[in-house]
Amino acid sequence: MTVTASDFLPALRELDFVRSVDRRLLHRRALSEVFLTDTAAVDRRRFLAGAQLPSSHAYFTDHVGHSVIDPMLLLECARQAETCGAHRHLGVDDDTKFVLQSWSMRLPGLFHAHSGDPAELTMRVSTDRAAGASAPARSAAYDMRFLVSGQEVGEVRMAVGYVSSAAYSVIRSKRRGRPPVSSDDVAPLPATVQPAEVGRANAETNANRVARGTVLLELAPLHLSLGDRNAPRSAPERRSPSPSPPRSASTPPGPSTSSAPSPRSAATTRGPTST
Repeated sequence: MTVTASDFLPALRELDFVRSVDRRLLHRRALSEVFLTDTAAVDRRRFLAGAQLPSSHAYFTDHVGHSVIDPMLLLECARQAETCGAHRHLGVDDDTKFVLQSWSMRLPGLFHAHSGDPAELTMRVSTDRAAGASAPARSAAYDMRFLVSGQEVGEVRMAVGYVSSAAYSVIRSKRRGRPPVSSDDVAPLPATVQPAEVGRANAETNANRVARGTVLLELAPLHLSLGDRNAPRSAPERRSPSPSPPRSASTPPGPSTSSAPSPRSAATTRGPTST
């Protein structure tokens, strides 16, 4: 079934997909890693977020025989929607560290969604944290539904904690007795597996090594996509949490179909991760 953003949440203006949001709202350094284009408040606990999925990307589309949307790209878009929404709609301070506590994903419609040309992703976001609350947000749970070019794809849920920079430094240093080592100071290890052996085309996105018959998966600390993080240095643009007025809706293009096994299982991870 093909639906529009207005069908997703009636009486709401259509999202804009013509420019990306301020990268500082997403804790990003590189503009090439910004996929979010817009957010619009629905009420105190709900908002819509829009993103453009790139047709070509150094990491998220670097797959041999690439034909479907990388689930990790959808997860990154969800992270960007949560991070931007927390600043814009929930009033989380700029000088705040975001700690991902858990996430789960279910994508039953993934292999029927549009892929290839830049596609428009709409996310319907619900949170247990109301905008305009008197006390600062310390954590929030998010439930997001994905709509790609008019096709429902699935959902992701995540729980995020918010701590001040000072408190975060204490937490990170407590067990070590000293500040943690920066990824900039960690020497990268060369991959010993050919990119094609792990479904990749670009050697720079491959971080796998083999030692004594065991496959070791190592995240390259200087990875241009996964390592691109930058906390806001100055106050970015904020928007009022009040709902925006409706405007005329346009129907996105319909989906295309690719042949691949249907995903049935949900991906889940738990444990703190700085976002």
